[in-house]
Amino acid sequence: SALALAIPYVTRRFWPEPIVVDRPLRVMQYVAIVGYDIVVANLQLTALILGPIARLRPVFVRVPLDLRTDFAVTLLASTVTLTPGTVSVDIEVDAAGARRLVVHVLRCVDAQAMAQSIKDRYERRLQEILEC
Repeated sequence: SALALAIPYVTRRFWPEPIVVDRPLRVMQYVAIVGYDIVVANLQLTALILGPIARLRPVFVRVPLDLRTDFAVTLLASTVTLTPGTVSVDIEVDAAGARRLVVHVLRCVDAQAMAQSIKDRYERRLQEILEC
């Protein structure tokens, strides 16, 4: 909507770091992938909710982050939360400064595969878009 475009434009001078997008085609690809994933996840979640409760396998997945900026990490966390069945709940920082996104997944058979999927589908693309 118009607000989605107007608010970031009006508030851009308050942002701690400028956002530069040199690859608009990559942005469109990212939006298409996220849109597709939202539709598929809605269908999967519907089947999960209507099915037996034993199919639920809730788990917290920790995704090691390679993103360097807070804005990029926020975009990744927001993307994960937009996808039904997953919610970003925390950013953990260890003693060495490495960050991990903590994601609650309603049904997860393989936590490592889920973390890798988030890195491959979203984080890598955000790195390319934001060059971080």
